[in-house]
This record gives sequence, C-alpha cells and structure tokens, in this order.
Amino acid sequence: MIVIKRKKYSLLDKLNPGFSKYKEKKDNFWGIGNKEKDADKQFSDREKVPSDIAKKGRKLGVIQKDRKGIWRIISYKTNPPEFWDAHYESKSDAEDALSAYHANKSAKETNMRINKARRNKNKSSVEK
Repeated sequence: MIVIKRKKYSLLDKLNPGFSKYKEKKDNFWGIGNKEKDADKQFSDREKVPSDIAKKGRKLGVIQKDRKGIWRIISYKTNPPEFWDAHYESKSDAEDALSAYHANKSAKETNMRINKARRNKNKSSVEK
C-alpha cells in the first residue's frame, strides 16, 4: 500500500500560490518557525559553563575559576550561561576587564543620550 501525503491548502494558498512561502518567512522572522529545527542550531561558539560553576557564580559573582583553574567571566545573558572568550591570570585582571566593559557600556549610553538631546534641541530651534 502506497501512502501519498498531500499538502493541505488553505483558501489563501489557492488564491495566491506564493502566500505559504511568504508566511513561512514571516514566521521565521518572528521566531515562530520550526522549533525542532531551531533547537539544533548553536548560536554561539563560546564555551558553556558547567552547572556547578554556574550555580557558584550566581551566589558569589560572575568571576570564577574554570575546571582548569583559569579565571573566567561568566555571561548569564544566554541560556545556558557561557564563559567570555578571554582567560585571565588573576582575579584582579578579570575584575578590571569587567569594570572596563561596564564603563564602556555606560559611556555609550551617555553618548546616545547626549546625541538625542542635541537632535531634540536642533528640531526645536528649526521649528521656531
């Protein structure tokens, strides 16, 4: 016995044959696509943090030693947590790198606020 699977067509597919491809692209854009396919993808090349080190990091801070005894910084922005790519010789070096990261991040936010204020000032002076 031969079983032929037929695609179910909706009214929109019959009226517009390209609609199903469009809908598939739109669903993938919004993250509604095939979840089984997406689960196989690995979005990062970073080294994953072992669960015991991740738990310890949540209690004691994001700077921890990895299994080899090297100081690393844990990123909890991803799930599962990942190590930063950098390796540090001491805890103070890792702390310096983390503080530089946060300083740079806040400097970018400050520059964005200043630029926005300048744009608003320019708009108000043009309107007058």
